[in-house]
Amino acid sequence: MDEASQYLTGTHDFASFRNTGTDLHTTIRTIHTIFRTPAGVLPPDCLELTWTFEANGFLKQMVRNLMGLLVATGQGRLEPSEVLAILHSRDRRKAPQTAPACGLTMKRVWYAEDLLESQDS
Repeated sequence: MDEASQYLTGTHDFASFRNTGTDLHTTIRTIHTIFRTPAGVLPPDCLELTWTFEANGFLKQMVRNLMGLLVATGQGRLEPSEVLAILHSRDRRKAPQTAPACGLTMKRVWYAEDLLESQDS
């Protein structure tokens, strides 16, 4: 999952991870970082992972769709190296199923104005 997440960072066309009915000017987004907690080697008794996505914007249900991809790689149903082919296909049907909403939480949203204010402080 960690290796697969690295293929998702950077500027890409995330059309493969948008839901149908989403009418947008562009599906290009930049993911700055994706990381998990706990980091590093997981303890054998680890039952929960927290994934953090930081980007300049997200498509509708993009994070749920990306988590479906990461889970599929973690389960061995996809190789991490297949992530780029899915991205480049721009076809939602090529990506794994959407992760269920249970367990996913949006903790914070930063807007450009917030970032400018914090840099001025």
